Amino acid sequence: MRNTVLLTLLAIPFCIPADDLVTENGKTFQDYRIADVGSIGIRITYKKDEKLRKATVLFKELTDDFLENYKGDPLTMEIFAASLEKRRKIRALETRKNEELAALEEQEAELKEPSAKRQMNSARRKRALRRIRDRQKQIQRIFNQECSRLDDAERQRIDAAKKEKENGNETHSDPQRTGK
Repeated sequence: MRNTVLLTLLAIPFCIPADDLVTENGKTFQDYRIADVGSIGIRITYKKDEKLRKATVLFKELTDDFLENYKGDPLTMEIFAASLEKRRKIRALETRKNEELAALEEQEAELKEPSAKRQMNSARRKRALRRIRDRQKQIQRIFNQECSRLDDAERQRIDAAKKEKENGNETHSDPQRTGK
C-alpha cells in the first residue's frame, strides 16, 4: 500500500496537462516540464510518441512570450527575467549598430561613385574610406563589448538569485542544536 502511494505521488507531475513549448525556430515540445535551469538554458522533459524524452533548450531559443509569462519557481522566474532583459537590451544595441553601419555604408558608396572621384583627389578619398572602415570596426567592437558586459550583468544577477535562495534554504533547513 505504501509503495503504491509513493509511485502515485511520483507520477502525478507527469499526468498534469501542460501547454506546448514552442521555440523561436518553431520546434514544439508537447506536455513539457522544466527539469533544471542552467546558466545558458533549460533541461526539459516532454512527451513524444507516448514516451518521455529529455531535451536542452537554450535561452536564446525561448520566445519572449514564454519568458514573460512563465509562472513557477521564483529563482527560475528571476533567471528568465534576467535573460529577457538582456535580450531586449541587445536588440536595442543591435538596432542602433545597424543604423550607424547603414549610414557609413551610404557614405562609402558616395565616395566610390564616379562623381566623387572627380571632386576629390585619390589620397583624400582613400583616407575617408579608411576612416569609414575604421569607424565600422569601432562600432562592431563597441557592440561586442556591450554584449559582453550585458552577459556578465546577467550572470551576476543569476548568481545573486541563486545565493539568495541558498541562504534562504540554509536558515530554514538547519536543525536546532541542543546541548546536554
